[in-house]
Amino acid sequence: MVPNDNPPTGSVGPNVAQGVGDQHVIYPAAFPPPEAVAWQGWPSEWAVPWDNGVQISGLLDVVFAAVDRNASAFASMPPSAIKAGRRIADQPTWGRNPQVETYASWHEFASQLWWAFQLAGEALVLATSRFADSGYPRTFFVTPPWLLQVEIRDGQRRFGLGGEDVTSDVCAIRYVSTVDDAHGHSPMETAVNRLRAIAALQRYGTDLASMGGVPWGVLKAKNRLTADQALDLRKQWVIASKDRLGAPAVLDNETDLMVTQMQPKDMQLVELQQAAEARLSVLLGVPPYMLALPTNAGSLTYNTATLIYAEHYGWLRTKTSQISGALSGWALPWGTDVEFDAERYIQAPAKERADYYSTMFAMVDPVTGERAMTIEEIRRAERVDLLEAPG
Repeated sequence: MVPNDNPPTGSVGPNVAQGVGDQHVIYPAAFPPPEAVAWQGWPSEWAVPWDNGVQISGLLDVVFAAVDRNASAFASMPPSAIKAGRRIADQPTWGRNPQVETYASWHEFASQLWWAFQLAGEALVLATSRFADSGYPRTFFVTPPWLLQVEIRDGQRRFGLGGEDVTSDVCAIRYVSTVDDAHGHSPMETAVNRLRAIAALQRYGTDLASMGGVPWGVLKAKNRLTADQALDLRKQWVIASKDRLGAPAVLDNETDLMVTQMQPKDMQLVELQQAAEARLSVLLGVPPYMLALPTNAGSLTYNTATLIYAEHYGWLRTKTSQISGALSGWALPWGTDVEFDAERYIQAPAKERADYYSTMFAMVDPVTGERAMTIEEIRRAERVDLLEAPG
């Protein structure tokens, strides 16, 4: 192909000046080129071919429901600083709200942290102030990932903010990590094709409904009908269907009723979509039953449902320990750890708790005579009569 006679202003062609192409390939990190978007004339329901990521604004409802359930459960577990298995007397103030200018409470911060941790693959917590006596973080918030520049330098991850090294002020909690990658990875990265499949099935069902779908049956006349005659025949069928109240239909010898083999349930491939959503739910650590997705377990009893919730907490515990380990090494002195109290999420029924307390109260040390739990400790555990006496 012979190039045209236009001046060489781009990066393609035999007469491009040296260095021109570099300007289209290399760019400052703070000023990346604009992200490509769908052009005018591209159907709005089509996904652009270069969109391989997962955007929160375009999440599937099952993904949102799963991550939100995990985030809400994690945020309901208040943090405590413990040492040698006991809560320390001087609890850090960030345990109630790590950034009062940003968050309404710890719950909001923890929820944001989990969303970034599981959906983006990493939660980057940035310290904004430190305690004067210890130097440990006093206030902090979950920073948007685009705000920080991350790189591996001399075998260590380094974080930059506006050209300044802020590595010591950042706690990076990665969902899945490797030594040769500065970023964490989300489980959703393995489900891109499944996400597209579910989105396509949902779009197919929407298009099917908006375009009238496939009728469940067809009235077939032996003679050729005009448009008006076909419309009249259909109206007569609808009116007669309402009047007969479930009685059998009566047709003349010139008309036959043909029931189509394809039903709306089959046309929308419901089972295939539900199976894909169930796999996404499992990938995100939530049993499908908890999201009202069909399972192969059939009818669930109370005990089965209880075991499912216990299974969910067992998975959550492994991930919360990953988060607590990262926060402990960053925000607390050596030997002091962050512990998330899951009691409010996994609290047993009152009868089971009463039996447990009764057993603990009956256990007495034969040497010291000390009970495993006193009445006061039981009342405190149940949050009974915790108000201080007046005066």
